[in-house]
Amino acid sequence: RYIYVVRDGRDAAVSFFHHLSHQLKSDSEDSAVVESTFSEFLQDLASGSMPYGSWAQHLSSFDNARKTPGAKLLFVRFEDLLSNLRFEVDRIVEFLQIGTEKKTVDNMIETFKFEWMRKHMDRFQPITVRWKGGFKFIRKGKSGDHKALFGSKEEKSFTKMLQETFPSGLPSWARLYSTSK
Repeated sequence: RYIYVVRDGRDAAVSFFHHLSHQLKSDSEDSAVVESTFSEFLQDLASGSMPYGSWAQHLSSFDNARKTPGAKLLFVRFEDLLSNLRFEVDRIVEFLQIGTEKKTVDNMIETFKFEWMRKHMDRFQPITVRWKGGFKFIRKGKSGDHKALFGSKEEKSFTKMLQETFPSGLPSWARLYSTSK
């Protein structure tokens, strides 16, 4: 069984940009993995020229896997975790068929919240990565952060990436992430 947590690609791009622009290269004391502007970074990400490909290619690969007969793949949207954490955790428990009692989940639910993660950041901060400027891996934990860095040029680039990857339109579960619904 697999759980695929998906997030608005615009927010994912902003988060990834902050991550890589603050992550020091392994062979440097002051050079970040990414030293470009956000707009340049997004162009590389949207074109698929980054080592991990584009966000849309990533979505497409998991959407195709989801359609495979017998696939045991649950899609969970980050935004749904923020708006209705308990419901999503119950979906995950049911999908995993782990038979966890309601009381057990009740006792754990606070530890799944962003505020708890931030308070206990030492448990989540990668230890194999060096950061510049005191960057924290647990950053904001919210939806819509892309609005601070996305202008019309970035929205067009993002929309083009989606249209090229999904010429027939986004899968229904991903339409939330389209700038041209």
